[in-house]
Amino acid sequence: MTLLLITMFQNYRIGSIHRTLTQDIGDGKIYFGEVGREFNYYQRDLQELSNMHRELTLLYGPIYSYSNYEKISSIGSNNIFNMFVDFSVFFENLYDNYSDSIVAEGEELYLSLNKLKDEERNGIEIMALITGGLEKIRSESYANKTSDDKKALKDYLIKSAEYFNTQEVQDKIDVIENLNKNDFHQ
Repeated sequence: MTLLLITMFQNYRIGSIHRTLTQDIGDGKIYFGEVGREFNYYQRDLQELSNMHRELTLLYGPIYSYSNYEKISSIGSNNIFNMFVDFSVFFENLYDNYSDSIVAEGEELYLSLNKLKDEERNGIEIMALITGGLEKIRSESYANKTSDDKKALKDYLIKSAEYFNTQEVQDKIDVIENLNKNDFHQ
């Protein structure tokens, strides 16, 4: 079980999502595949990340005798798992509502951020900030525990939960939830 947990954590692609979001914001456009192969990568990747996070927290419990489990649990409604689901839903809604605005640049398909409402662009920036914060915690956890992946995972899960529960992050997550509930359905 420990090997599975470590392997999953090594494939936890929060940094990749953060880098891509940051790149797309800098470029002023969201990538949606190639001509003839249009695809919502963010929606898929964030959904996969949410599932992986839930599995990591569920495996964490028995390995660490449920120490600090209430802090990192993916059970309930206010947790990192659900945050990633909300991020995924955001990109699903974005794609559904702006599919007519996706244009080809050469062989690649993009949605210009200029087509979005200010609140929607802000939502993408919020996701970049939060994923960046989580990637920083993940990198620091590995740097501090280089000889022990299991300790690095434990450190990441506890510190990421602490970060998630800050008022600043909670306020940002509320923005995404409200966009999903209200803005996309007007």
